[in-house]
Amino acid sequence: MVVTASHTISDLRKAKSQHQYRTRTPDQHAALLSYLKYFSWENVLNTWDVQKAFDKFYEIALHILNYFYPLHVITVTNRDSHFVTPYIKALLRKRNKLIRKGSVDAAEFLTATIGQRITAHNKTAFLKCPRGSREMWNLVRSVTGKGKHNML
Repeated sequence: MVVTASHTISDLRKAKSQHQYRTRTPDQHAALLSYLKYFSWENVLNTWDVQKAFDKFYEIALHILNYFYPLHVITVTNRDSHFVTPYIKALLRKRNKLIRKGSVDAAEFLTATIGQRITAHNKTAFLKCPRGSREMWNLVRSVTGKGKHNML
């Protein structure tokens, strides 16, 4: 008789958080504008009760938003670097898929975009610290990965 047990080992200090985001591309914008060009708002405009008209408008607008810009969920953990926001993580995954497919030019463009986003994130983090303060230098060490202090 053979008895087996499967145990999954997980890191108890790893904290996960799920975030929702919407991707926005020029193709989605064009599709939305094309749709709205022929969309009729008569159902909303012919309602005399203001609350009911607003409820209809809100329902229609939310439906259109969810159709053209669907929500995506991404998990960010405390093991990710401090600059990894949900949007940056989604871009990193997209870049990795492009590289695996062999689309090097598109991946390089995405790499530049990711770099700009990371720079903007770090810039806003440094705006919160007084210039020359200990807090700022701890932040510099955590961003560069040098030193013992990890403030983020």
